[in-house]
Amino acid sequence: MPSDGPGTGYARDPKTDERRCSPCADAWQREQMKTADVWIGYTGEDRKRFATWSGGVLGKVTSYVTEERVRSTPSGGQYRMRHVTVQPWMQSQAQLRGKVQ
Repeated sequence: MPSDGPGTGYARDPKTDERRCSPCADAWQREQMKTADVWIGYTGEDRKRFATWSGGVLGKVTSYVTEERVRSTPSGGQYRMRHVTVQPWMQSQAQLRGKVQ
């Protein structure tokens, strides 16, 4: 069922073109974290949550550090690199083998 918020309420798998409702996609992503080498997600504005695009919780941010050095993009933009440490949603990190990027 689509959400009332912005967006479609669905996620699409780019490899299979399969559509999943956002809660189903969040659960699928948490399951994938068990065997993935790299995890991709978003930090909440409060810098306490590591989440999916739709806001499904993937873990708790335990450290968030922004480099002082300003970097430049090829198009002339600027940004600061951020280093984030996350405790995954699972109770035991021993169940995981990846790293957050």
